[in-house]
Amino acid sequence: MAMLHRLACFLMGLIVILVLGNHGAVAQSNSERNERIISFAAYITVLENGDIRVIEKIKVNATGDKIKRGIYRDIPVISLSQFGLYDVSGFDIEYLLRDDKGEPFFTKTFGPGIRIYIGDPDHFITKGVHAYEIAYVMSGQLGHGNGLDELYWNVTGNGWDLGIDEATVHIEVPTGATIGQFSAYTGAEGQTESDYKVLENSGGELWLATTGRLSPREGLTIAVSWPEGFVQHPGLTEQLFKLATDNRGLLAGVFGVMILLVYFGAAWHQVGRDPRAETVIPRFEPPKGMSPAMVGFLWGQGNGGESFVTNAFAVILTSLATKRIVTIRVTPFKEYQIGKVQGDRSDLPEEEIDMYNTLLGSSKAPEITIGDGYLPQVRTARDGIARHFNTDLQNTYIIRNGREWKTGCVIGLMAIIAILVLDPSVGMVDLESALVAGFCGVFAFGAGMILFNIFRRLLANFGVRRGGKLPDAVKLVIVSTVVAAPVLGVMGGLVNTVSPLAIFTIILIIIICGTFSIWLEAPTKAFQQLLGHIAGYRRYLTVAEEDRLNFAGEESEITAALFEKHLPYAMALGVEDVWTDKFEASLRKQAANVGPDGDADLDGVSRYNPTWYRDTRGDWRGLRSFSAQSVGRFSSAAVSFGAPAPAPAKSIGFSSSGGGFSGGGRGGGGGGGW
Repeated sequence: MAMLHRLACFLMGLIVILVLGNHGAVAQSNSERNERIISFAAYITVLENGDIRVIEKIKVNATGDKIKRGIYRDIPVISLSQFGLYDVSGFDIEYLLRDDKGEPFFTKTFGPGIRIYIGDPDHFITKGVHAYEIAYVMSGQLGHGNGLDELYWNVTGNGWDLGIDEATVHIEVPTGATIGQFSAYTGAEGQTESDYKVLENSGGELWLATTGRLSPREGLTIAVSWPEGFVQHPGLTEQLFKLATDNRGLLAGVFGVMILLVYFGAAWHQVGRDPRAETVIPRFEPPKGMSPAMVGFLWGQGNGGESFVTNAFAVILTSLATKRIVTIRVTPFKEYQIGKVQGDRSDLPEEEIDMYNTLLGSSKAPEITIGDGYLPQVRTARDGIARHFNTDLQNTYIIRNGREWKTGCVIGLMAIIAILVLDPSVGMVDLESALVAGFCGVFAFGAGMILFNIFRRLLANFGVRRGGKLPDAVKLVIVSTVVAAPVLGVMGGLVNTVSPLAIFTIILIIIICGTFSIWLEAPTKAFQQLLGHIAGYRRYLTVAEEDRLNFAGEESEITAALFEKHLPYAMALGVEDVWTDKFEASLRKQAANVGPDGDADLDGVSRYNPTWYRDTRGDWRGLRSFSAQSVGRFSSAAVSFGAPAPAPAKSIGFSSSGGGFSGGGRGGGGGGGW
């Protein structure tokens, strides 16, 4: 039995050894077959003129998976300074080898750098180990300051698709210089691991090697410094010339902004200044012959308003109701029932006649209910309002000066195109990239102007007109986000490509053009006089009671007839809540005056019971918010799925001391197989 036990143990041990040995052989075989960079050796020589000469020896194991024709190497040549300005490096390839022999290659641009394809597009290389050698010279890679010169260099780049078994770097500074501080960083971009060892440090030369394998997207970065005096520094004139050359697109944009401001300033001074404003005095009546909707339209035009259509719907309905042409009933479900009344329609304004005929005139039904559902009559009525208060009517009172504004827009557009076409990372490569940059410039300007007008219209309709109420601010944010998202998405692509200063200049040009589309508008003298009259009338509707008593010739109480007469105008001017509160106060005062014991009759307000307005949820005081609350109902009733929305009115440290990280500094890039 003992003999059998020993034999069993021997056999089990033999099996374990065979399995482990086979596993090791498989692992070794997989390792040999794995497509990777076996070694990446960089030899960097700092030249006395400030350039650096780099020789990269890259030994790869090609299996035909990614490495078929050869490898490619990405070398960044464009970087941004801490001030957001471009720094374009000179780059010259000396030679390229594969297995110690010359190899075909070609280059393409890739955003901020150059991609070198090593190999023949028409031939595959053999599987196995191949050694590539790339030699190139770059300028503008050194840092200067505090009596030191520094090379902060991303040796391998952090953009390789392949893992790197071992990376080494050999740095040689000019004769007589001695390397002082140095640091090295390994890992993914931004990491500060120091998995390296020093192979040699002889003063003028430094040789480092990684101590672990670098996975794809990991790299080696090094920073070394030495005393200044051994490398030529560029002079001030040379630095300024290079700064201007590297940033010629931004420079063109700055000149464009200056020209644009001078042009628009001169144009505004010549044609855009408003006539002298009329002195505002209290007026007890609106301008003679003007309907409430017309008064509201003119007031909006003179105070930054854009679209008066939806609010005009409620104004016109209220005007018809106070004239006993229709009745308005608000249901518990916040629906609006508009009923017919056989009143005198002979003296109605044109827009009120059209509204009545569209909603009720051709129907045999005694009323129409406006709720959540789509109603073609409401849509037609809204379109009718838009036709009445159209661009031609606006141009009667407002001088647009469109020719002057369009000329300025051409100047702005040309400046934006110049920024992008001359941008080193976008349009300075070839004709194709220049054409693409020009198209992006046209799109950016057009999209920016659309976005500017969207925000202007929304601010006018929600924030400004209604006094900046919170619900309106929420609407503004939601609608603006939905509409602006696609435009901002495309613009975001430019943000990731073009320098922040260039983007800022483009936005500034768009804002200037958009702003002067407003500033170049000038009201006619007749319009200024009308606005002065309307402003005085609005003051009467909103003035405090104690001041109103000082109005010569005006009765101290607001009667029901007076309230109803001015209510549509108050709605049109956005002060119906104040006007309603004033009427309520007047009713209380009148009730108190007739009370038997001299006390205020708190029920005096309820004595006013208009036949033309009913609110099942409350009394007549719902009129103070009727215009604002009805906007949503009237808008949704005018738009259905598949029906186009109504057209709006046209309007206008030094890293060598330990402060760096993997992927930092100059150099870098990456590569892969092709």
